[in-house]
Amino acid sequence: MVLINETPPDFGLSYSVGLLAVEALSAIAESNSFMYLYKHMSSGQTFEEAFGIIHGSSCEKAKPILALYVSSTMKRIYNEERLGRFR
Repeated sequence: MVLINETPPDFGLSYSVGLLAVEALSAIAESNSFMYLYKHMSSGQTFEEAFGIIHGSSCEKAKPILALYVSSTMKRIYNEERLGRFR
């Protein structure tokens, strides 16, 4: 008999976290913003430079804001008993 752990594995959550981060950035800069990142980077700009152009802020300044949005959304989606590590 195989017992299934009720807590989802971390790798499964990474898709949710990535989706929420992309969703938030797309809402700020429009749905094509990630294609524009590739466009700027293909012309020689770094990720950080392209991010600043598209989002109007540095990636470093955006990280804590995105982290707060993603973590609060994950808490709402999954009950805190199952994912206590998101506190």
